[in-house]
Amino acid sequence: MYTVRWKRTALDLLTELWIQSDNRSEINDAVDEIDRLLARQPYDCSESRSESIRVLFCKPLGVFFAVDDASSTIDVLRVWTF
Repeated sequence: MYTVRWKRTALDLLTELWIQSDNRSEINDAVDEIDRLLARQPYDCSESRSESIRVLFCKPLGVFFAVDDASSTIDVLRVWTF
């Protein structure tokens, strides 16, 4: 299991998206799914974007994140809607 940490900049973006959303429960559900997937299988549920950055899509959110296998942590770096 990995520990999922949302960087402050990602949390700030998520807050803005949530406030502006017409369907906040959809945002909440996507965040829960992102946390669950990243904690259990960060490589299987995502795609590589560079050597250290990966991307995951859980409608209506996308996230960029970094995996640190040595410390078993995931850092969510950026979030957006699609």
